[in-house]
Amino acid sequence: MMLNYVGRLVQLSLGVVLACGLAAPAIAQTETLRQRLQADKVAEVVQQIGQNPALLDDPNYLSEHPMLARRLQNHPEDKEKIRQNPKAFFENLQKQAEEHLDD
Repeated sequence: MMLNYVGRLVQLSLGVVLACGLAAPAIAQTETLRQRLQADKVAEVVQQIGQNPALLDDPNYLSEHPMLARRLQNHPEDKEKIRQNPKAFFENLQKQAEEHLDD
């Protein structure tokens, strides 16, 4: 009886290990896709704001970009920085986020 229990426990443990091992590449691919989509979205925002900086004051635009709206709400001084050079601002923000993750 005890031997069956131990055998079953070993099988279950192996199953978990295999499932995690097989899931890891899928998780990595999902994360890569998520990063790519986020980068595309940032590039789109940079282009739109570069063409029309008044979007930073447009409640409809900000409602479509809640992360940007939160950033401006929490850091109102960033609005002028974004207006001056949206690409440089978002690149710097990305760099800061990556450095924070490395800590």
